Amino acid sequence: EPAGRGPLHALVTPGSHGVRLGTGASVSGASVQVTGRSGSSAASGSTGLSIESAASVFAAGNITLNGTNNNASSSAGTGLQVLGYVQSGTTSSVSLTGTLTTGGGTGTGIEVGSSATVTAGTAGLTVAGTVNSADVATGLIAADLSGSLTTSGMATITGTVNAPSAVAATGVNLAGSLSTTTASAITVTGSGVVTAATNHDVRVAGTTVSSAGGTV
Repeated sequence: EPAGRGPLHALVTPGSHGVRLGTGASVSGASVQVTGRSGSSAASGSTGLSIESAASVFAAGNITLNGTNNNASSSAGTGLQVLGYVQSGTTSSVSLTGTLTTGGGTGTGIEVGSSATVTAGTAGLTVAGTVNSADVATGLIAADLSGSLTTSGMATITGTVNAPSAVAATGVNLAGSLSTTTASAITVTGSGVVTAATNHDVRVAGTTVSSAGGTV
């Protein structure tokens, strides 16, 4: 919501991101809401909303980022990708939502990459990822968190897989760090995967999940 204007919205052109903040780009304001969408004409590998490495989103208040990639014939894609910096005000919140509908390939609802730093205030951190596929998809991850996520409030992470024929599907993949600096709760919930040795509702892979006195 730059310079006091309305939220940022965009619809993808074929083969590109719905909204892309490139390296070095910055968005800031009293509060920030960015929404990106890619549809049925988007090429494989497209992203609804991408915050690239060294790009930043800062707000004195709340931050809401929402990315949707809806192409049921695609073989790869991401709803929301965060590789840069996201920081809300000290008493405010960060909400990240990513949704992918794909075909028989790979994909991620929301990706917080290893280069990303997400910091939320006392109003908390919410991350919600969803993947949908009616085909025999492989390697679907609803919420893939490899970066650093910190809040001074509650943290709520959800990953939902709606893909009954998927192979190697994961609801929430924790591979970075997730922490709250106060005695607040951390809740991580993955759901929807079909019972199989290669599927996981929640996968904790060499990460740190910690609360300064709250429940996990």
